Amino acid sequence: MSDGFFDNEELNAALRRAISAISRLDSADPFESSRNQHLSQIFVSMNVHTTEWNDKCSVSVNGLSNQFLSQLQSISVNSTRNDLDIVFALSFRFLFELYLSTNGSLNFELEAARNFGIDQRENFLPDAAHHIDWAVKNLSTFILKSLVSSEHVQNLKNLKSTYLEADRRRTEWDKELKEHEGKVTLLKTSLEKYETAFNFVGLYEGFDSLAKEKDTQKRVVRAWLIFVGIMILVPLFLELLFIRNNYAELETHKTALLFSIVPALSITALLVYYFRVFLHNFNALNSQILQLDLRKTLCRFIHHYADYAKDMKSKNSESLARFEHIIFSPLAPNDEKLPSTFDGVEQLSALVKSLKS
Repeated sequence: MSDGFFDNEELNAALRRAISAISRLDSADPFESSRNQHLSQIFVSMNVHTTEWNDKCSVSVNGLSNQFLSQLQSISVNSTRNDLDIVFALSFRFLFELYLSTNGSLNFELEAARNFGIDQRENFLPDAAHHIDWAVKNLSTFILKSLVSSEHVQNLKNLKSTYLEADRRRTEWDKELKEHEGKVTLLKTSLEKYETAFNFVGLYEGFDSLAKEKDTQKRVVRAWLIFVGIMILVPLFLELLFIRNNYAELETHKTALLFSIVPALSITALLVYYFRVFLHNFNALNSQILQLDLRKTLCRFIHHYADYAKDMKSKNSESLARFEHIIFSPLAPNDEKLPSTFDGVEQLSALVKSLKS
C-alpha cells in the first residue's frame, strides 16, 4: 500500500535517525549490544520493505502507530536503557505480527531478532517485558479476530445466501432464456414461411405477367377473327346484292356471274382458311391462359415446397412429379389440328374440276 504507515516520510526519517544513533552507542553489556544490533536490523527492514510491513502488520499499526513513532523519535545517543528496551519491545510486536502473517519463515536477521526477544525476555525491564509477553500470548488472538471481522470473512459468511440468490437468478435467467429461445424459434419459422411465400410470389408474378401477355395476344387474335369472319360474308353479300339490283337483266349478266364465281370462291376459301388459323390460335391462347390460371392457383396453394420436395420424394415421388409436371411443363396448345396451308387450294381445285365436268 503506497499510503500505509511505513510509507510515512516522518517515520522513515525517524528510522534513519534511530539507526544512526544506535550505531554510535557503545555498550559493554552483551545483552544491550545484541539488543541494539537486532533493533538496527529491524529498523533497516522497516525502512526498506515498507509494502510487506504495511500489508502484514495492520493490527499493530492500528494499536501502536502513534506510540511507536513517538518513542522512535526520542532515540538518541543519550537514550536510557528503558527507552531502548521499550522501543525494542514495540518493534517486537510489529515483528511478531509479521512473523504470524508470513507463510514460512522470516529472513535470517529478522528471525534472529524474534528469537532474541523471546529468549531474552527476562533481561528486559518490566514495561518492555510486558509488551513482549502480550505479543507472544495475545497477538495471534487479535489477528484472528481481525480476520474474522474482516470484509472477506463476512463475504464467506454470506456465501450461502449469495449462492441461493445466484441460484434464484440463474433459474430466472434460464426461464427467460427459454422464453426468448421460443420466440426466436417462432420468428425463425415465420421467416422460413415468408421466404417460401416470397419464392412462390415470384413464381406467381411470372405466371401473371405471362398471362397478361397472352391475354393481349388473345384480344388481337379475336379482333382478327371477327374481321376475317365478316370478310368471309362480304363476297356472298355482294353477289346477292348484285342479283337483287339486276334481277330483271339477270340473263344478260349470266356469263359475267359464272366467271365471277371462281374468284369469289377463291377469296372465300382463303378467308375461311385464315379464319380457321385465327380460330385455332384463339383456342390455343384460351387453353394457355387456362393453364396459367391453374398454375397461379397452385402457387397460392403450395407452401414449403422445398420441405415437401425432400419428404415427398422419399415417400411418394409420383404426387410431386405430377405437381412439377403441371408447374414446369411448357404451355401447350389445344388438341385441335392446325389446318394445312393448302387446305383452301385443294378445296378450290376440287370445285374447278366439278365445273369443267
